[in-house]
Amino acid sequence: MSDPNQNRRTPDDLWQVLDHEFRFELDAAADADNARCEFWIDEETNALREGSYWVATQKAGRYKNGGGHTYRNSVSRVFLNPPWSDPSPWLEKAYIEAQKSPSAVVVVVLYYTAGGDVAEWLQKASEIRLLCGGKKKNGKAYTGRPQFVTPGVANSSNPRDVQIVIFRRKTTDTPPQVWFWDWRKGAE
Repeated sequence: MSDPNQNRRTPDDLWQVLDHEFRFELDAAADADNARCEFWIDEETNALREGSYWVATQKAGRYKNGGGHTYRNSVSRVFLNPPWSDPSPWLEKAYIEAQKSPSAVVVVVLYYTAGGDVAEWLQKASEIRLLCGGKKKNGKAYTGRPQFVTPGVANSSNPRDVQIVIFRRKTTDTPPQVWFWDWRKGAE
């Protein structure tokens, strides 16, 4: 994640809404500056490498926390805001890991309309939430587009729409439930 544009931190307001619902235990693509959970997997540890375990299995995962590496084998709720340049391997890994756990792997990615590998992995999701805006009680409109934070860049912006892709263990090959989600509903 040496490109600073690939190292965007999930904004506090979106994180709080998602964490309230899912109670995440692991941030699978993070570093000490942008980790959202007590435990995270950084670039050095490489969440995509063969043998890297995110969720509870009989093999313990090697994660980092503020004190360095630690081993845990009880993670079942994973948060993932992967580098935006190529989400396909991350979506594939999220799907694979979700099949090992009764809980969820929740991925924040740009809204892609292109086909290819991204579309293939999105079809394997359990749920896709397209972030949308709405109107405040005072009638003023607001956008559903979260403002991600790029370290060292003042006033970071997000030029594209975002979706939340949720992978859960699936026993059938059903398409994902797709819906518009006003995640800021009720905010003033």
